Amino acid sequence: MKAAVWHGKRDIRVEETTAPERAGPGEVIVEVALCGICGTDLHEYTEGPQYIPLEPHPLTGATAPVIMGHELAGTVVDVGPGVTRVKVGDRVAVNPLQYCGSCPGCRRHVPAACERLAGMGLQTRWGGFARYALIKEYQLVPLPEALGFVHGAVLEPASVALHAVDQGGVRPGDVVLVTGGGPIGQLVTMAARAAGARAVYLSEVTPVRQELAARNAEPTQVLDPTRVNVPQVLREHTDGAGADVVFECSANERAFADALEATRKGGTMVQVAVFTRAVALNPAHLTNFERRIQGTLCYLPGDFERTLGLMVAGRLPAERVVTSIIDVDDVVERGFDELIRPDTRNAKILVRPVPTSS
Repeated sequence: MKAAVWHGKRDIRVEETTAPERAGPGEVIVEVALCGICGTDLHEYTEGPQYIPLEPHPLTGATAPVIMGHELAGTVVDVGPGVTRVKVGDRVAVNPLQYCGSCPGCRRHVPAACERLAGMGLQTRWGGFARYALIKEYQLVPLPEALGFVHGAVLEPASVALHAVDQGGVRPGDVVLVTGGGPIGQLVTMAARAAGARAVYLSEVTPVRQELAARNAEPTQVLDPTRVNVPQVLREHTDGAGADVVFECSANERAFADALEATRKGGTMVQVAVFTRAVALNPAHLTNFERRIQGTLCYLPGDFERTLGLMVAGRLPAERVVTSIIDVDDVVERGFDELIRPDTRNAKILVRPVPTSS
């Protein structure tokens, strides 16, 4: 089967690989319909390795080169002994986390805190940019009849957004700021609105993303930080207080500073985007105003089902962030290279491992 394989920085190759032959105990084989390109994938392409191991991973034994892709949906084609949650023919999305089940983080039922955490498409042998993937039964999320594979392929990033909103403690009536209008920023905006925020402002520099965010996520107002003072605008709209909760979704140092300054006294700033370098932080900006910064990495297992419920109800239209669907043969030129272009008009690109002509 063809697969998009990470070999090194700026070195992703579409090549023939061996498909999984049979599902083992507690495993299933999924024929992948669609898989999204994530911001984490882009970082691995332009600056990696960051999460991809160069030595055998302690949980999975995987090491580079690896098949990429972790935002996937498809159809179950084989089930191993002991599998009871799904059967052949079921349509599923996938929670990409694999975990040991015995460390302190796992015992707290927080898989993302697993000491040997592995992410599919990064630290496992199989990823979603291939026709077939071998997956643990516990990773599967059955898709409701009302939702298609596009919905399934954006379920993972939408669950990231929902968990971020949970981490921020957004309550009905809150005023929210989101910095960064990419796919995650758009999804966080949707999730904050679904949580009952009365106003959600979104800050974005790029005109194309301003346009996409305004159309897809429908924020209260899109702010251009090159034209306005974002913290000042938030204070003007909140009687001088600032935003109750701010989500930093850009991994930009200026946006980080704006996000913290725009957070009201006693408010919460949630760091969603993954920075690849250190940024300046004066702790007095926390102490003097009793602000807090909350990190968020991914999600809890139940977040996927909650996100599906919101999607079915039309309260989190995550599929809106998808701008293109491409074949795996084009994953580098029309996928990765396209998304890192400063003038790209794409937000979320989905990859089709099996071309429609096949």
